[in-house]
Amino acid sequence: MNVFVYGYYGFGNAGDELLLRRVIEYFKARTSDVSFVVRCHDESQTGFENDPVEFVNIDASLTQPNTSKLTGFIKYLRAAAKYMKQSDAFVFGGGTLFQSSGRIPYTLILMTALCVLARIYNVPVYALGVGVGPLKDGLSQRLFTLILRLASDFAVRDLTSMANAKAASGSDKLRLTSDLVFGAGIKEQGAKPLATGTALHIAITIAASDSKLTEQNLNTLSEQLKRLVKEIKEKQPESQISCLTFQDFETATGVRLSDKNMMTKLVGEEALNHVEFCQVPNTIEGALTLVSSFDVVLGMRFHGLVLAAMAQVPFVGVSRDHKVTDLCEKFGFPSWNITQPPETTLFELVERAGKTPVDIDVLETCRSQSDANFDEVEKYLQRRNAK
Repeated sequence: MNVFVYGYYGFGNAGDELLLRRVIEYFKARTSDVSFVVRCHDESQTGFENDPVEFVNIDASLTQPNTSKLTGFIKYLRAAAKYMKQSDAFVFGGGTLFQSSGRIPYTLILMTALCVLARIYNVPVYALGVGVGPLKDGLSQRLFTLILRLASDFAVRDLTSMANAKAASGSDKLRLTSDLVFGAGIKEQGAKPLATGTALHIAITIAASDSKLTEQNLNTLSEQLKRLVKEIKEKQPESQISCLTFQDFETATGVRLSDKNMMTKLVGEEALNHVEFCQVPNTIEGALTLVSSFDVVLGMRFHGLVLAAMAQVPFVGVSRDHKVTDLCEKFGFPSWNITQPPETTLFELVERAGKTPVDIDVLETCRSQSDANFDEVEKYLQRRNAK
């Protein structure tokens, strides 16, 4: 069986790589002869050497110098068709894939083209635990509606994504699930004891890839993080601070997406003396082991908070992104929308969160909903294996 997987892979982001692992492990557990073609920015993607995966950069033709957009698009279709006609299933493997991007929604156009190719070659299309951003312009809405019509199943991971998807399409084909990562790893985690005393180990996550942050947002975030480090060292001098780095990647045009570099820029050299940097592994076992060593996780990375919930570690969201605020609201933990003036300090939010246990019932619901992403795929595999 051949599975064509589409997502934001190959950008050095541990969160996206965990999503890919979840898809791979699901199919491997059910189909002994499965192999994967994965749309990936960097074909030298590491960490998957023991998996039957071929990473392909079908987007490369779109950015070739001295090549027209039309020529690049035709080459893209030819490359995509080559892999699609060899596939038994086409999967959108999690992440906020569906959103408007600029005046012309190029990404939605490309994804629609892939779904059309899938229909031509009779390949079922499954969207698994995806995020959907606002789709306000008419073209984006029409493209998204067409993708829905061509998909065999479409599962979204959060309430805001569901609202955005319904507003854009009016479709009743949508299903509400949760993020794919929630269903990964060991199902039975030991309860994490709440922090006591005055010494905490606090993890901070930064999203260097959030390109929509304004200079004012960054300045406010910088002020609050510097204040957080200062207050921790003054009020809880025995506490430890770590920055969990999910991404360190440089694009072909020289743009560096580095959580470590962004954290360094935000807090400055003096505060940085009190911060330890930890790279997040791109395996669920390694990531959970790391995150479970902290008392509170605070930050911008959505999957940092997902991992915290899975490890039963209290967390605080810091973001302008709906997926972070939705997750915090679901578990009853505080969050700060960085586009708004803070109502209290991050230190106070950390203290408040640290006294609140992760709701096990909510966690079990998220796990169950994560598994439900594959409900229709499971039926397809059963039909296929029965032949």
